[in-house]
Amino acid sequence: MSAADIATEFASVVESGPGSDNRDESQAQQFKKLTQKYFEVLEGDTDNTEDPLRKGRARYWKVESNTWDLMERLSTAQQSAADQDANMVDDTMVAAESIATTDFVRVQDVMGDSSSATAETAVPFEPVETRRGYLFYTRKNIRNQRAEDSSAGSTSGGAVTEIDPDAPTRQKRTLAAEDGEYEDSLLRSLYEFVRRGRLDDALNLCVESDEPWRAASMRGGLFWRDPRLEVEDKIGDGDMQPRDTAGNVNRALWKQTCAALAQDEDNKLYDRALYAALSGRLDEVLLVSKSWEDIVWAYVNAMIEERVDKDVVRENSLYIPAETMSLGHIQSKYPPVDGLKQVFEAMRSHESDAVKKETETPFHRLQTAIILDGNCVRMHCPEDEGDLLRFVVHAALYMRQVGFDLPSDAVETHRELVALYTSQLPAEKQTEVYAEFLQKVNDPLPVRFQLLQLAEKHRLDWHAIAKRASYLALLQHDELEQVRAIEWVTSDPRLYDYALAQVCKLARRFMLRGRTNAAARLFNSLPSGFVQQEWIDKSDVMDSPTKPSQAETASCFLEYIHILAMCDSLAFYSGWAELMCQQPMVPKDRSRAAAHVQAQWIEWRDEAQWIEWRDEVVPKTAEATRMFQDKILGVGWLTEPSLQVDVSATGRQDVQRQVRATELALLRALYVPEVVFRLHAVLYDSRVAVPENLERSLELAQVVAEEGEGIYREMARASAAYPKGRLAAFMGLMRKSAFEMLQSKQESQEAMPVLLGEPAGL
Repeated sequence: MSAADIATEFASVVESGPGSDNRDESQAQQFKKLTQKYFEVLEGDTDNTEDPLRKGRARYWKVESNTWDLMERLSTAQQSAADQDANMVDDTMVAAESIATTDFVRVQDVMGDSSSATAETAVPFEPVETRRGYLFYTRKNIRNQRAEDSSAGSTSGGAVTEIDPDAPTRQKRTLAAEDGEYEDSLLRSLYEFVRRGRLDDALNLCVESDEPWRAASMRGGLFWRDPRLEVEDKIGDGDMQPRDTAGNVNRALWKQTCAALAQDEDNKLYDRALYAALSGRLDEVLLVSKSWEDIVWAYVNAMIEERVDKDVVRENSLYIPAETMSLGHIQSKYPPVDGLKQVFEAMRSHESDAVKKETETPFHRLQTAIILDGNCVRMHCPEDEGDLLRFVVHAALYMRQVGFDLPSDAVETHRELVALYTSQLPAEKQTEVYAEFLQKVNDPLPVRFQLLQLAEKHRLDWHAIAKRASYLALLQHDELEQVRAIEWVTSDPRLYDYALAQVCKLARRFMLRGRTNAAARLFNSLPSGFVQQEWIDKSDVMDSPTKPSQAETASCFLEYIHILAMCDSLAFYSGWAELMCQQPMVPKDRSRAAAHVQAQWIEWRDEAQWIEWRDEVVPKTAEATRMFQDKILGVGWLTEPSLQVDVSATGRQDVQRQVRATELALLRALYVPEVVFRLHAVLYDSRVAVPENLERSLELAQVVAEEGEGIYREMARASAAYPKGRLAAFMGLMRKSAFEMLQSKQESQEAMPVLLGEPAGL
């Protein structure tokens, strides 16, 4: 999808206003949907899964989608906080209720919000398929091993001999390869579920894979609750309430056990990471965290668990949990984090260079500033970061819409000051900087001329700037931008000589790519008074002594005339061909074709209609013939003699001339044969309306063979498209015309027998 299409879709969301078609969605939600769509398109491109550019673009859209999601959640949370402040409950009522409040009610809000957000930032993953039969292959191996004769001295090697969950650790042996591979995938899936706040899915996966003991070990993290002590409107739908107490009063003890399991290096990596995540331990979670979002989640998860522990341990409680002192303190090399600011400070000072580098990327710095409600320090935006600029603009619009107070000067542009600031730069940088600014301006021509005049006002070399801006834009591949680049050097008649050379250069490039329409658009974009009388006068005097610069201008003007004539001729031919396609049915007495295919043609009914068409096509045929013959084939189109090319220059001019001469030769080889073929089509196809044109089509052989214009050399020239040249194809057209003439003469002699039939091999 092009950048223009993306900008259009974002603009449509802004223009439609908040909730136009999606009344329940904010602009941030709609922007998130757009970016998620772009991400999914790239992720779904299975043909280019290893393309690093595609991966980078997909990563970009995922990060932007996460940022829009973050902005939406924070703005919603801000509004909710404002609503709560407006409806505060009396503190004494809260204190009275808190005595009977369970752990579940205390933390359900913060844990629910955390769980709903974690899945949004994680990369997609496919969980392992459920498999019935615990350690199927290991059990089979054990049975086979026991069936063997022990007297033969067989041993179990490195495989376990028992299938309880602790056997691999206790015996220091391994499972069957198939079971070991499945266990690794299962542990990875369990961790990914927990990472996304989907503990229920993790528990179900354990049960469905015949490992209920693992589900039981994870359920220890559920908060204790007693429905008899809970206020119904605080915990949702009463029908969904459990009737008995649930959860774990001794959750702190369970967390200590999980931390010990996570610290044990004999356990598998994702087994350790799983219990570390459940207990809010950083060390092992960071070992498997690959992305910036994963690492932020690890820190925030640890922070939330720390806060939850502090909130659960209260004096006013009906149930006293067991002491955890007997387990001792589980060491961690990461100190507990107390707030979001500390989280991001830890990220910036992380021991991994990759993490620190990710922290400094533009979007992650923006996310940090948004989360901390702070200002994002000034950062450099590369020239190709158009997407980042688009995001910042739309983010500013959205934040203003939801009530954030943004300073006006932070979002307004002052292009009229660019010339002033550029004038303060060193002289050697002024032209380049302002030219780069101008060639990116896409406003209408009067606005761009005004910016050019501001350069003159602030004493910048605006002629050099106009030339440089034009040159920079010509390096691009977009045709419209290249055409508009010429407008910089047509802003003043004093630049017209320079502009003429640039027009010819760009027109040659367009024509070499077969883009005659683009070349025609280029010529049509020039000012009405662009062609100077001085150019006309000098081009009329073939051998007049002139200065080198004047001779070069005269040669460029002749080239301008030749290329313009080609564009006009081809455009006129297109109109003529369209008119020929509208030809009515030919009357029987005007062509033998009606007799040959009479069964296929409808009987001529309205000869007046055909005459009307003929009266229109005859003058257009004559004009098309004249343009091709007089403006192209008869003038030595783009040959060095016809352009009065100067051969005396040396040095850099000599290199430029060689490039120009090469391009001119390529243009002749490309277009001269094409004109010959089209001229033959004009003459041959119009033979019904203009009978004498049939003979003229045969006379093209003489035109091509003339030594003066050397057209036959272009017809015989080999190219990539025509390795053997096009002379043989031209001779085929001549045979076609000759045969048609013989047939026509034969038909005119109705009393004579047929002298010539259709030649089979012709």
